[in-house]
Amino acid sequence: MNEKNSLLDRVILFFLKNKLVVTLLVIGILFWGVMVAPFDWDLGGLKRDPVPVDAIPDIGENQQIVFTRWMGRSPQDIEDQVTYPLTVSLLGVPGIKTVRSYSMFGFSTIYVIFKEGVDFYWSRSRILEKLNSLSAGTLPQNVKPTLGPDATALGQIFWYTLEGRDEAGNPTGGWDLHELRTVQDWYVRYSLLSANGISGVASVGGFGLPAHVARECNEIRAHPRVGKRAAALSELDGLREDSGRIVGGIIRHLTRLVMVRLLLDQRTPQSEIASMMGMQDWLCRRLIGQA
Repeated sequence: MNEKNSLLDRVILFFLKNKLVVTLLVIGILFWGVMVAPFDWDLGGLKRDPVPVDAIPDIGENQQIVFTRWMGRSPQDIEDQVTYPLTVSLLGVPGIKTVRSYSMFGFSTIYVIFKEGVDFYWSRSRILEKLNSLSAGTLPQNVKPTLGPDATALGQIFWYTLEGRDEAGNPTGGWDLHELRTVQDWYVRYSLLSANGISGVASVGGFGLPAHVARECNEIRAHPRVGKRAAALSELDGLREDSGRIVGGIIRHLTRLVMVRLLLDQRTPQSEIASMMGMQDWLCRRLIGQA
């Protein structure tokens, strides 16, 4: 052949003429692959260096989450009095790329997304500094925003289930969902949180253990701190100072969710409010936690 061979042709020709070199090279590559493979292989006295691999790669944004709870409030109230003021305040944090917010029933979630070059824990410290320096009146009274965990959902490393088993290890009954959830929340969860490197343990399923505190209405009315007329006027004044929007909660009926709201005008007479709500029973329920 008179034509000049290309670089690829010369490499192929070298490997064809030097089969021993090719064999040693393949063996070396296979040995190196075994030494760094991300598996728990026991090779006797050979010390391996497995490559760390994420079960689910974290491809999310460099973000921090600000969560604010304001129970019993509609999404519109949350947006106007919590989400918007916080979003405007957080826009001044250095290194921010964008801010996304969601207002739901009873809580607000704000995602503060930073640029890729910003350190993760440096951004958390800046967010905490901004939240602690909010001026008085920025948020409603007793509403305190909190910073989310320093790990996303993509950082989950292990899923497990709790099952009832006999002494032989065979599945057995006798454990309802309430008992399994109690064991998870009060025993297994705390044991896992004590392990090094565990940021949080999220429980899914089962029935949590509720606590109900009930007091007799007659006892509450007779309490020295609760006067009939004074308590009624105090409650009505509190309603008027509360921006005129009271959310009762959510009623679940089959597959439907109904949000119950009570809208009070600033000029609504006390007599109409009392008759509309059934003052005695309503006042009794409202004062259960105060007596």
